[in-house]
Parts: sequence; structure tokens; C-alpha cells
Amino acid sequence: IGRTWNKLGTLHLFKGSNDSSIYAFEKAIEFYLQMEEPDLTRLSGVYNNMGIIYYNMSDWENAFEFYNKCLEIDRKVYGDHHEYVTMGLTNLGSLLATQGLHKKALSYY
Repeated sequence: IGRTWNKLGTLHLFKGSNDSSIYAFEKAIEFYLQMEEPDLTRLSGVYNNMGIIYYNMSDWENAFEFYNKCLEIDRKVYGDHHEYVTMGLTNLGSLLATQGLHKKALSYY
């Protein structure tokens, strides 16, 4: 069910339907968090997708929050030296650079 909500959210993301996309991703997150043992890798992906939506909407605070949640899970699951962690750090650095916070952004690269 969580995967279906995530795919639906992704479809709406590509269509530019932000509200529908956010709704679907929130449903996916709700599903994964209610599991006895949450599927952290899938949850991480949904958090990343939420970060993308908020980034596209120029909602920097929420984008940072969701990118950071994604990064925290990826570090927990994969350790610090994994490509998903690198991508998460890059997302956060790019977000900060977009806001003109270049010195702070450098700490994520």
C-alpha cells in the first residue's frame, strides 16, 4: 500500500499537482510509520520525494526537513560511506546554495 501511495505521489509530482502529490506522500509516510517494523528504505524514498516537492515550491524549510529525514535514515541503514548518503548531503547542500547560503552549503559537500 505504501508503495502505491508513493507511486501515485510521484505521478502527481511529474504532473505538477503539488497538493495531490503531498497528500499521496503523506499517506505513504503514514502507512510506513504504522508498520510494526517500518521499511526504512522506502520511507527514506518518500521523505526524499517530499523534499523534492517542497524544493520545487521554494518552501525551503520543509524541503530541508524532509531531505534531512531522508539523510538520517540513509545513514542509519547504510552508514556514512554510501552513495545514498552522498546524494542526501548533495540535496541539502544544493538547497542551501539555492538560498544563497554558500558557506553553509559547503559543509554538506
